[in-house]
Amino acid sequence: MLRRLAPLDVSRGLADVGPLIGPVTAEEAGESGLPAGAVVPASVRAAATAARSPQPAAHPWTRCWNTG
Repeated sequence: MLRRLAPLDVSRGLADVGPLIGPVTAEEAGESGLPAGAVVPASVRAAATAARSPQPAAHPWTRCWNTG
């Protein structure tokens, strides 16, 4: 997980956590000794999901203009 996080900008949230919480790849298995296909633990998936960038809130006036 740390190798997946290392290249990311820590000052911004993540738009997509999918690549971070997917199973261990064959390349990662060779580098880490973890078995390929191993699932990232639920607690780590939850922490990564919490790091997602918030979706921008719609401006309140948007509701006035979007009548469709």
